[in-house]
Amino acid sequence: MTGYGPQNRMTSVLAELPDSIRPQLSFTHVHNGFLTAGIDAGVFGIAALSLMLLTPVIGAWRKEAGPGRDLAIALALLLFSSYVITGSFGIMFNQKALDPIFAYMVALICTDRGSTLFAPVVSS
Repeated sequence: MTGYGPQNRMTSVLAELPDSIRPQLSFTHVHNGFLTAGIDAGVFGIAALSLMLLTPVIGAWRKEAGPGRDLAIALALLLFSSYVITGSFGIMFNQKALDPIFAYMVALICTDRGSTLFAPVVSS
């Protein structure tokens, strides 16, 4: 329920594998972001990872209605789905390139109010 901790991640995984396969696996993670979170922190880790992935979607959904909100929801869903899909087959976080991209996109989505009160420059 609480996981094994990141320091015991691969030890706990290798303990479940047959002896003939163990020498061939020298990975530091299990190539699935959700499984890695579950092994590291149990149910709480999976819940925290899910909430972190849903943060941009929730932030975009709470914006004022309008084109800015529509764009924010589209970006949030793209960010969410890309991290869920790629994280299901590899590492999701704790990587130098992926963490800043996620943080930047979440900040971009969540800080703007979403209102595009456009005032035309020329009126006819």
